[in-house]
Amino acid sequence: MCYLRFSLVLIWSFMAMDGICLGQQLTINQTNPAGSAMEITRDTSSQQHVAPDAMVVNPSPAAVVVHPFKAKVTHVTGVSDQDSLRLRLGDYVKLEVKLLSKAMKLNGGLRPDQLRLFVDDIALTKVPPYSADTTKGIIIFPLNRNLASEPFWRVFYHFPTKYEHPGHLGIGSEIAQIALSYPTKGEINIVLIRKRQLFVGLGLVITFGILLYWLGRQSLLIKEDWSDQYNPQISDVSKVQFSLSKLQLVFWTFLIISGYFIIWLVTGELPTIPESILALLGISLSEKILGKGINFRQDQINDQRVQDKPSAGLFQDILSDENGVSIARLQFVLFNLVIGLSFIRNIIKNWSLMDIDTSSLVLLTISGAGYLIVKNTENSNPLNPNLGNLNHNNPNPSGPNLENLNLGGPNPGV
Repeated sequence: MCYLRFSLVLIWSFMAMDGICLGQQLTINQTNPAGSAMEITRDTSSQQHVAPDAMVVNPSPAAVVVHPFKAKVTHVTGVSDQDSLRLRLGDYVKLEVKLLSKAMKLNGGLRPDQLRLFVDDIALTKVPPYSADTTKGIIIFPLNRNLASEPFWRVFYHFPTKYEHPGHLGIGSEIAQIALSYPTKGEINIVLIRKRQLFVGLGLVITFGILLYWLGRQSLLIKEDWSDQYNPQISDVSKVQFSLSKLQLVFWTFLIISGYFIIWLVTGELPTIPESILALLGISLSEKILGKGINFRQDQINDQRVQDKPSAGLFQDILSDENGVSIARLQFVLFNLVIGLSFIRNIIKNWSLMDIDTSSLVLLTISGAGYLIVKNTENSNPLNPNLGNLNHNNPNPSGPNLENLNLGGPNPGV
């Protein structure tokens, strides 16, 4: 009998020390090689019943205990239109949470500014609540897009176009959710893309592109600098050759303005302009200015430039020099075109302006520098037969009249 009592006491002691109850398992994940940080979670997959105080403990960097079954989101409403079934970007969403104060205390004493909105168990990180009344359990969050929240919203955008996202809303901290989501039955639709504004925006962008194309052919917007006083062989601006540096600047200006405009129409939010976009415009403008300087220098030393001939068409003008198609011009066009297509794809997929990586900016800079260096060596042969006679300053192309030139000798006619 004594042995039996001793055995029962010993078994009970081991169970109390290890914290193991019948029907439960502990999973321990060491997150720090030094052993200072450890994450402990209960695995209740083999249980028939889940205790209401089920816990997830992560003592690094600070102990945070998550009690997801204590608090509950009971109602969600859009602030602007008071719609509880459809929420829109750019609006504010109001959450009514039952037992919020208790849940915040049980989870490490969360402050109101540490609360975060959850959509389908994904936290809208780095976006604190607009207002919080933890006593009444009323929290208001902004549904906006910025650089901080951009990775969050990308999860819900898909291609082909997904106009609305049906989901559930909850509340928690940066680490984990602390309340049951709403609704428990059914879903709330978050309007990601406004369909009517999408088609209006596409129509306006196409119209803007056609207008730029027409201006480009009828003016010097994307053509070489020209004046009939210095280039009498070209009588009309429509026959002036196209300029590669001007075309690049207009190309990126069109993409950025159109993308910014259509994103604002579709999402209702003004998109954030990444610094890399500003750097890209600076690179394009610098290449345009340097190209103009090269043209001015060549005009001073050579009045028979290949760019002074009538236009042979857009692609031949921007890709060719006096020797035919230039590899420097070709790769400059291709690099800009490829990155431009990536820029358009990002708008369609994520509805945001692409943050161009540093490598792409360096690639465009090197490509532009190579183009300018080769351009500086163009038009170096004024006797090239392909250039024709384009003497701007001498009205007599055959040269001065030597018969009437008095070189200082006696006049034979006297």
